[in-house]
Amino acid sequence: MNVKRLVFKFGSLVFICFLIASSVSAAEIVVPSQDNPNVVIGGQTGYKNLYTVGANITVNSNTMSDLVAAGGMVTVVGDIEQQALIAGGNIFISGSVGGNARMAGGNITITGPVGGDLVVAGGTLNITQKATISGDLLIAGGSVVIDSSVMGNIRVVGDYVTINGLVQGDVEVRANNGLTFGPSAEVIGKIIYKGPKEAMVLDGAKVGAIEFTRISSPNFRHKLAVL
Repeated sequence: MNVKRLVFKFGSLVFICFLIASSVSAAEIVVPSQDNPNVVIGGQTGYKNLYTVGANITVNSNTMSDLVAAGGMVTVVGDIEQQALIAGGNIFISGSVGGNARMAGGNITITGPVGGDLVVAGGTLNITQKATISGDLLIAGGSVVIDSSVMGNIRVVGDYVTINGLVQGDVEVRANNGLTFGPSAEVIGKIIYKGPKEAMVLDGAKVGAIEFTRISSPNFRHKLAVL
C-alpha cells in the first residue's frame, strides 16, 4: 500500500474541512504562529469543533464536539467528545473519543477508548489494550497489532496482523505475511482469513473454526477497498 499517497488524500480531506469550518461560527481554528510551526493546545482551554494544523501538534485540552487535525506529529492527550479526523506522520492518541474516529498516518498508536467505529490506515498500527473499541474496527496497514477489545466486527488488510484481545463480532483478515492470534485473543463471531499460510493460534487463545483461503501474492489495491 502507498501510505504516503493515502495520507496525502486524507490530508486533503482535512484541508477541505478547514475551508468548511472557516464559514462556521461554532468552529475554532488554531494554526501555528509565524515564529513557530508547532501547535500546543494547553489543558486549561476547552475548544468546541477544534480544527488545527501544524508541523507538530499536541492537544492537551478536552475538545467539545469534533477534532480535526493534520501535522507531521499529532499527539492527543485530551478527550474528544464526538468525532476525530486526524492525519499525520506519527499519531499518538491517549485521550478518549466519544464517537467515530478516522486516522491516517505512518505510525499510529492508540491507547484511549473509542466510543464508535475506528477506521485507520497507516504503516505501523498499534491499538493497545486500553483502547476499547465500542463499534467496528476497519484497518488498512503494514504491521498491525490489535490488543484492545472490539465490541463490533473487525476488518483488516495488512502485512503482519496480530489479534490479542476480545472481539465480540466477526473477524475478516487479509494478511500478506501472516495472522497471529495471541494468548489473550477471544473471538465470539466467525473468522475469515486470507493469507499465504494458516493462522498461528497461540496457547490460551479462544478462537473457533477459521475459514482459511490461501493466497500467493499481495494485492495492494484490495488494501484500500476496505476503506
